[in-house]
Amino acid sequence: EPSGSGLANNISSFFGQMPDISIPTATVDSIRVTTMPKKTEYAIGDVFDPTGMIVTATYRNSAGTFTKEISDYSCDAVAFTDSGDKEITVSYRYQGTVKTTVIRVHVAELEITKIAVTTMPAKTVYKVGEAFDPTGMVVTAVYQDNTTAETKDYTFAPMGKLTTETTEVTVSYSGSDGVEGISPASFSITVIGGSEP
Repeated sequence: EPSGSGLANNISSFFGQMPDISIPTATVDSIRVTTMPKKTEYAIGDVFDPTGMIVTATYRNSAGTFTKEISDYSCDAVAFTDSGDKEITVSYRYQGTVKTTVIRVHVAELEITKIAVTTMPAKTVYKVGEAFDPTGMVVTAVYQDNTTAETKDYTFAPMGKLTTETTEVTVSYSGSDGVEGISPASFSITVIGGSEP
């Protein structure tokens, strides 16, 4: 004949296998982000990081509504491909119902790290007194992710009349989206002596 203690152990074992009943039978009304993630500023190529984010769900049952922090949510995990303010969708599925909310993060523009003269100007030989002509010259900007693009945001020196002492032209980046201290690019030219035209 089973003892009382054995019955108690069986009951304890039975309840230990029951599902979590911390949420009474209810439907989910909504979710919201109550604490933003630690990281809200990103660079192109980064993936959203939810570390530190707290999401709560509001449920409804016969007794009314109640709110509980949740951890089994999902969120966008695609690398950012361009800059600007971006929306991140946070989703939560409960008993077949999906609720979503949105937060916003910022993706910074890529900065230029260096420039290069990738196509020389049409004219590289001058007479004394002539001015440098950049026609045909292509200046390429290199971004933080190593992508490149032609840029027109540059200045060159010298800009006045050339002398036989002039042996190179220096090209400097003049845009506002570059890192501090971008080194100029330079190339050689030839100035032929003689009287000024």
